Amino acid sequence: MSNSLAKNSIFNVCYQLLNVIFPLISASYVARVLMPSGVGLVAMAQNWVAYFVIFASLGIPNYAIREVAHARDSKAGTKRVFTELISINAISTTLAAIAYCAMIFVVPNFKENLVLYIVCGGSILLNYINVDWIYQGLEDYSFIAVRSFYCETCFSCSAFRIRAEPK
Repeated sequence: MSNSLAKNSIFNVCYQLLNVIFPLISASYVARVLMPSGVGLVAMAQNWVAYFVIFASLGIPNYAIREVAHARDSKAGTKRVFTELISINAISTTLAAIAYCAMIFVVPNFKENLVLYIVCGGSILLNYINVDWIYQGLEDYSFIAVRSFYCETCFSCSAFRIRAEPK
């Protein structure tokens, strides 16, 4: 087993564990704060957003990992693949964001909790900068794991901090 394969495997396992552990820690706290009705509203908003994120992604991550892995030996090839895929991603994300905005501003049921739907809709906008696929294709799992740890830590700390502040 090569050192690179072992290192990437360890970082990939760490990344997967972080994606399980941090939500478990923060979800119990957030659920206690929001109570059942609040958790239900947030879950519904997140589910709607997830549909639009799926549309915005268009399967690009899976395809991109394969294409970047094929082109990684050539800097020009990797650059070309990245540019093409990031352009397609930008177009599809823009269309998904427009459709989502139309839905939340036109459909009366969504207007009741408009701020919640706008905040949750930020996930669609984050799809613009979601380029994990380039690092997976280049097999740079250390960057993905470290960045994920940092982002999850910031999210968890902000969730605890926002609630801890007096109103």
